[in-house]
Amino acid sequence: MLQGKTIIVTGAASGIGAATAALVSSHGAEVISVDINRPATPVGRFVQADLSDRSSIDRLVAALPSGAHGLANIAGLPPTRWISMRFPPSASSMALQAVEVTSARRKR
Repeated sequence: MLQGKTIIVTGAASGIGAATAALVSSHGAEVISVDINRPATPVGRFVQADLSDRSSIDRLVAALPSGAHGLANIAGLPPTRWISMRFPPSASSMALQAVEVTSARRKR
């Protein structure tokens, strides 16, 4: 199903991100693992990036291939607890982050 596809996984050094990277790799995807910490056992190509730092994000985007088929944006960004539960994260805000990464890459 993912054979020949390139999938970017953020938060890939541990937890759900590491499990996601391993899962998509087991289904044939080429994985680009992204995290601030180096994983003990990297899956696919590893790119170190701090997603809370704009210059680090710029370096990450420059290091990505010209095309990717998917983004699993799993990295936890501080604060992981929302200041006001009246405005929790939504699926649309997660999708917007994915669009921003894609748009930034296409502008180059």
